[in-house]
Amino acid sequence: METSNSIKDALQNWIPIKITSNQDGLLCQWLYTGDKPFNNPFFDETIRKCLSLPENSKGYRVNTTLELIQEWAACLDSVTPTAFIFHVSRCGSTLVSQALGMMSNSISLSEVALFDQILRLPNNKQGIIDQCNDKLLAAAIQFYGNKRTGAENRLFIKTDSWHLLYYQRLRALYPNVPFIILYREPAGVLESNKRSSGMQGIANFVGPEVYGFDITSDEFFHPDNYMALVLEKFFNCIIEIATNDKHTLLLNYNQGLNEMMKRIAAFIGQDLNAEEKAMIDERSKYHAKRPEKKFVEMNNSEFDHPMLEKLKGLYEEIEQIKNTD
Repeated sequence: METSNSIKDALQNWIPIKITSNQDGLLCQWLYTGDKPFNNPFFDETIRKCLSLPENSKGYRVNTTLELIQEWAACLDSVTPTAFIFHVSRCGSTLVSQALGMMSNSISLSEVALFDQILRLPNNKQGIIDQCNDKLLAAAIQFYGNKRTGAENRLFIKTDSWHLLYYQRLRALYPNVPFIILYREPAGVLESNKRSSGMQGIANFVGPEVYGFDITSDEFFHPDNYMALVLEKFFNCIIEIATNDKHTLLLNYNQGLNEMMKRIAAFIGQDLNAEEKAMIDERSKYHAKRPEKKFVEMNNSEFDHPMLEKLKGLYEEIEQIKNTD
């Protein structure tokens, strides 16, 4: 039987990336990462780069049982999560995630598909809840927080926006880890999603069962209506979390990257040095998803929606909670 050290060495540059199934049940597909850094705006971009490595181009895929994820994770030297970044979409979270990755010895993960798949397996498959437990998610996080150079000491995880609804499961796993929640005034969120709809606002990608919606009419599936209902769900969830969880920090998009990073650093008890501040300041000038392009704020002052007043009321409630902290 292999020792834990030999397993650790063998797994040094491998991560689980996808849960698949065959006639024998659920399996985990693995990816060799080599020395590719985890620094893309979204983790699926990192996966695409790694797929070009020779170890991943042999005409077959490496698969194991789910149980081995937990067994092997115990052999790793991993960083415990430093903070989770929750958000309502289009509120600066991608840029914050990249800025966190500029802090020395930090790993910053942005919307890892495997984490979402594990959280949502009970929604997508019947009868597998016992296999897909939260220990599996914690083990997967250990793999992504593995110390690949040995110097890493911080792990930041930016969730998908709908993971606000899985908050309690993550809090049960990590009782004292800071949870940072980014939000934005509703017209900005809705207008941005109208220009380029994200997965969170498309029923075929993130189904109504995730949000707990009761579908009663075809009108429900109109893209503008769906995103407004999703945002209402997000805002209500933020209010509940921020009211009851002392380890939560609220950040408004309008504070800007530099101010948000200053507050995050204080919240996690970590000072930013001069070099980090300079890199973050320079990064703030460019587009989050297209780092080569200068960022220009879009004007949404003319945007209107039937639910906008209701959403503004929830937004103001969040603002009041933030300003009383």
